Amino acid sequence: MASRRKRLTKQEIKHDPVIETALSVWHYYSRHSRYVNTIALAVIAVVVIAIAINSYSSSRARESETELSRALLHLESQEIDRAVEMLEDLRSTRGSTTAGKRAVYFLAQAKFQQGNYAEAQDLFDRYINHPVKDPLLRMAAKKGLADCMAEQGEYGEAGDRYLKIARQNKDNPLAPDCLYLAGLALWKDGQADRAAEALSTILESYEDYMRIGEVRVLLGEITASENIIDQS
Repeated sequence: MASRRKRLTKQEIKHDPVIETALSVWHYYSRHSRYVNTIALAVIAVVVIAIAINSYSSSRARESETELSRALLHLESQEIDRAVEMLEDLRSTRGSTTAGKRAVYFLAQAKFQQGNYAEAQDLFDRYINHPVKDPLLRMAAKKGLADCMAEQGEYGEAGDRYLKIARQNKDNPLAPDCLYLAGLALWKDGQADRAAEALSTILESYEDYMRIGEVRVLLGEITASENIIDQS
């Protein structure tokens, strides 16, 4: 019979490095949410807090989660090179752990921020095909893959992927953002009708979207330039 896991004391919890790192991420998010990509940072904050809650299964797993949390702090502090170094090390040395698998996603994000879109695309694709149990990050990786395609000029394919994400996950906070990005990508690809349709869906279904003003402006530009009748 397995021995019962020792319950942590308040003092142990107070000084636990994973808990402290998770709280640091959350405090960073609280202070800077007006100035950063709130969706991306919120995803990271939620994941890191989840890591803190579930990190006591083994010393190896716990060490891996701690290293991932520290790497994320560097990533969100825009110390990208240091974050890449830590994430690559975590991926190569602890790739079989949950943290090692998550590191693939965040390494892709870091490579994207560096402008290494081909590498980032490959990493996002690898994460999507991992047997992971993070549906939120999995969907974020699908969006990241589309982002990489858009940055490399593959606007039609990127637009299709954005639309697929939005349609399959209508209640997810990434959905309106994907519709907006689909509108941009499809318009650049010369598919004005589909671009206008994607943007109109935001006005109809996501009135509280933080970029609703930009949506209206872009839709106005498309309808004016292409003589599309605005149905919104």
